[in-house]
Amino acid sequence: MTNVYEDNAILTGVDVVTALPGDHLDELEDKYRQLDLVYYLQRAFGSGELETDRIKQYILACKADVSAAIIERLKKAKKIYKRCRVCGKILPWNDPYALCEDCFQAQREGRYQ
Repeated sequence: MTNVYEDNAILTGVDVVTALPGDHLDELEDKYRQLDLVYYLQRAFGSGELETDRIKQYILACKADVSAAIIERLKKAKKIYKRCRVCGKILPWNDPYALCEDCFQAQREGRYQ
């Protein structure tokens, strides 16, 4: 398959979008979906052409930029933190326990002495 149907290019007029500094999270997600769709179409209909490979690499680079912008927005928007139930110290997001290490050790020492 090629990127041409009846002597007309299939993906002409499709703008490849990138992340802009003022974009909101929903706009960034829409841009990522657009890039994903354009990449899929380019991969499906533009195989074997050198220019198509360059376009696909450019689309992947744009997707990486948008993905990084989404991750940064999510990091900034995160306001809920896990805290130790005894002292209130902030815990890592993936901590399986509700106690910090200091409080755990203090309870363990008090319990077994």
